[in-house]
Amino acid sequence: MVFGFFYIFKDRNHLYLPGNYISSFTYQHDMYARVIQFSVLPEFISEATVYFKSTIGPALKEQKGFVSSRLLINDTTYQCMTVTLWESQQTLHASESSIYLKEILDQMLPYIAIKPLIGYYANAADIG
Repeated sequence: MVFGFFYIFKDRNHLYLPGNYISSFTYQHDMYARVIQFSVLPEFISEATVYFKSTIGPALKEQKGFVSSRLLINDTTYQCMTVTLWESQQTLHASESSIYLKEILDQMLPYIAIKPLIGYYANAADIG
């Protein structure tokens, strides 16, 4: 099926247009992401941002397999999201067993308004 410019994958290894086979490919993940969603108390938005840059960022950089991280903030609702990219599933999960990193993340809890939601994703495509 085709919707606009987007193709629908009939299965994991073949791309189809209506009635036509297009190509075969191997689907591989080149990075993995941990996404944490939370809300910051409005009075702590600046402090939380500084803490992320000055403490969490350097701690992440010390972790094996770390690629990059972003802190995204909605300035109206104070909803936040961190997206941290890792070289492999193994390095992503290994980072979670780091006591040092856990302690640093625990220190961010006073800034957080609701319990964080954590999701794990495989990078399927890069643009840019």
